Amino acid sequence: MKDRATTDRLLVLALGLLCAFSLFHGLGGAALFDPDEGRNAEVAREILLLEDWNTPHYNFLPRLDKPMFFYWLVAFSYRLFGVSEWAARLPSAAAALGCIVVLFVYARRVFGPWTALWAGLFLATSFEFAVFARAVIVDMSLTFFVTAALALFYLATTGESPLVRRAFFLAMFAAMGFGTLLKGPVGIALPGVVIVCYIAGSRQWFLVREMGIISGLFTFLAIVVPGYAWLEIHNPGFLRYFLLEENLGRFFTGRFNRAQPPYYYIVVLAAGFLPWSLVFLAGAKALLRRISEKPVLFAALWTLAPVALFTLSRSKQPAYALPSFVPLSILAAESLVREARGARAGGLALAAPWLAMAGAVWAPIAGAKWENALTAEAGRVASSLSSGLAPFQLVTLGVLFVLVGWASWKNARSGPRTLYASWCAAMILFVGFCQQAAAGVSLSRSSKEAARYADAVARSDRPVVIYQANLAGLPFYLRVRRPVWVVSSRKHTVMGSSYLARHGIRDEEFKKIVLTPEEFSRLPSATKKQLWIFTLPRELSRLRALGPLESVTDGSYVRLVTFR
Repeated sequence: MKDRATTDRLLVLALGLLCAFSLFHGLGGAALFDPDEGRNAEVAREILLLEDWNTPHYNFLPRLDKPMFFYWLVAFSYRLFGVSEWAARLPSAAAALGCIVVLFVYARRVFGPWTALWAGLFLATSFEFAVFARAVIVDMSLTFFVTAALALFYLATTGESPLVRRAFFLAMFAAMGFGTLLKGPVGIALPGVVIVCYIAGSRQWFLVREMGIISGLFTFLAIVVPGYAWLEIHNPGFLRYFLLEENLGRFFTGRFNRAQPPYYYIVVLAAGFLPWSLVFLAGAKALLRRISEKPVLFAALWTLAPVALFTLSRSKQPAYALPSFVPLSILAAESLVREARGARAGGLALAAPWLAMAGAVWAPIAGAKWENALTAEAGRVASSLSSGLAPFQLVTLGVLFVLVGWASWKNARSGPRTLYASWCAAMILFVGFCQQAAAGVSLSRSSKEAARYADAVARSDRPVVIYQANLAGLPFYLRVRRPVWVVSSRKHTVMGSSYLARHGIRDEEFKKIVLTPEEFSRLPSATKKQLWIFTLPRELSRLRALGPLESVTDGSYVRLVTFR
C-alpha cells in the first residue's frame, strides 16, 4: 500500500509539472495577438499610466465595452512584475491553473483519483483551453468562477453536514458574483442554466429549498452591486450601455457581426478538445448508458447547457465555449478509466491522439517542402511553425509520438501508472513544440514587429498614425504617452470599441485623432509630413496617391511610412 501511495503522489507531481510547464513556461515568448490581446494589455497599462482605476481607457479614450475588473488583475500584475507580455498573461494562466485544481479536487471526490488525474491532463493540454490560458482575455478568469460555482454546487448536494452544505452553497453564490463582476450577467446565467437543468433532470426539487436562495442572493448582490454602482458613479450611463446594448444586444441582435451556423459550437468542442476528442468519442456510448447516474448527468449538462445557451445567441465566439471544456475533460477521463483502463480495450482511442500529434509535428516539414502549393498565408504559417526546431528534431519528435501511440495501444501489461507517466512526459515535449510554434506564428498576428521601429519613432516628437491596419497592440509596444492617430473606414467600431462608435467621442481634441481615410487625405501637406505612419503593404498605393513618400521601411507585415 505504501508503494502505491508513493506512486500516486508521484503521478500527481507529474500532473503538476505538466500544468506548470503548459501554463507558465515561455508565457511571454509569443507576441501579443491582435486585436484582443494587444488592446487588453494596453488598457491595463493605461490604468497605471493615467492612475485612473475607475474608467478603462484605450489609446487614452474611455473604453466601456467591458467592466473594469479584469483590467485591474492585469494592472496589478504589471505593478508586481513590470509591464510585459508575461505579466499581461499571468492572470489568465493563474485562472487556468485554478480551473485545473478545482477540477482535480471535484473529480477526485466525485469520480475517483484516476478520473481526476486523466481529467487534469486532458484539460491542461486540450487545444482551446491551452491557447486561452495564455491569452490576455477575460474568458479564462470567467471560466474559473463558473467552474468553482458548479463544482461547489454539486459538492454541496453530496455533503453530509448541513453546515458544510450551506457553506458550499453560499460560496457558490459568491463565485457567481465575482464572475458577474468580470463579464456581466453571463457570470450567473451560465452556472444558473446548468443548475436549473440538473435539478429538473434529476427531479431533486428539494435542492431549491436547500440552496438558501434568499441568503445566496444577498451574498451575490453584496459582491455585484457595489462594484457596478461604483462604475456607474464614475461613468454615468455605463450600466445602461453595458447591460442593454453590450449584453442583450450581443445576444439578440447581429450588429456585432459574429453570426455563425447552429452547429458552430459542435465544431468548436470537437476541434478545441484535440488531441483528446477521439478518447471522448470512444467512450461516449458507454457514458450515454450511464446518463441516469447523477455525476454523469451533471457533467453532461455542464458540458451541453452553456453550448446550447450560446447557440441561441446571435453573437458566437470560440472562447464562449471554454466553461464546457472542464466537464468534457471529466467525461473523457471517466470513459478512459471505465472503458480502456489503460489496456487493450479502446486501443484506437489511446493511440489516435499521438498519431494526430505526430502529424501536427510533421506538417511544417511537408508545408516547407511543398511551399509553392500553399497560399502565401499558409506558407508563412508553415515557415513559422518549422522555424523553432530543426527538421531532424521535428522528425524525431514525430517518431516519438508514434511510438508512444503504439505503446499505448499495446500497453496491456505495464499498467495505468506507467501509461499515465509516459503520457505526461510526452505531452511536455508536445507542449514545448506548440509554444515555439505559437511564438513564430504570433509575429504575423501582432504589432510587435511594427515595434521594431520604436527607436526611430521614440527619437522623434512626430505623432504616430495607424492607417487602415489592425495594430491594436502598437500603443502597448511603443509605450506611448499620448494618443496614436487612427485612420479607419470602419463604421460599427472605433478602435475596436462599439461604445465609441455608437456614442461618439465627446472630447473635441480627441476627435482630431480618429479619422476616416477621406478626412486624412484632406489634412494639410505640412501636417502629413510630420507623421510616422504604420500601415499594411496593400495600403501603400493609396498613400502614394496622397503625395510623394520620403521613406518606406520594409517589413514582412507592416510598413513605416513618412511623406516628403
